[in-house]
Amino acid sequence: MESLKQSMAEMTETFNTRMAGFQKEIERAAPNDPTIASVSAEFHTFKKFIKTTLEAMQKQIQFLTVQLDQQEMRSRRKMLLLHGVPETEQEATSSVVELLNEHLADKLTINDVKRCHRLGQPRKSLTRCILIKFSDVSVRNSVWFDKKRLKGSGVTLSEFLTKPRHAVFMAARERLGIRRCWTRDGNVYVLDAADKRHCVTSVAEVEQFPAADTVRAQGPSSSGAGSAQEQSKRSRKPPKKF
Repeated sequence: MESLKQSMAEMTETFNTRMAGFQKEIERAAPNDPTIASVSAEFHTFKKFIKTTLEAMQKQIQFLTVQLDQQEMRSRRKMLLLHGVPETEQEATSSVVELLNEHLADKLTINDVKRCHRLGQPRKSLTRCILIKFSDVSVRNSVWFDKKRLKGSGVTLSEFLTKPRHAVFMAARERLGIRRCWTRDGNVYVLDAADKRHCVTSVAEVEQFPAADTVRAQGPSSSGAGSAQEQSKRSRKPPKKF
């Protein structure tokens, strides 16, 4: 889909460049020539038609991109990423379950994990995260909402976001700070300067919020970011396992 969007952008740019060139050629022609006037009218009609067609195609591609992203995110609803676990030559699912059970309130069994493996190719300078696919969404959610118990253990959990959503989340962290953005069910949420929660879906939306340095310079609001986050946490109670 990315290659299709790139091709569409290149096609649009080529069209605009060529049409601008044709427009200059027509303007340099004899203005009183009826043939040129007829060609000019046909040219503007054709240009308008192609431009409308390209815009419609761009909207369709954007729509398909959103639909594919949503479908991909739904396919990841049972997955989480585990970061910070040193790599060893012989790794097993059972070791991941044991590691999580050292910290989680609801203990897992080997049957609660459908599969787990490292992401990407091995590199000496990088510890790869572990993708965990749970047997049920309720098990995944129970682990996700209990992730605070991992604090201080050296390992962390994150949602397995699609590439576009990950880009939005990283842009939010860079602009607003780690404490003012989070993810839930694959959606990216941020707090504005008034500690109001927003769901953002693009980098352009993120850039509309004041940067973290600007918010700090204005001083904390009366409600406080921490209190808003605590209220959000209290409202997100982990679901019971069936």
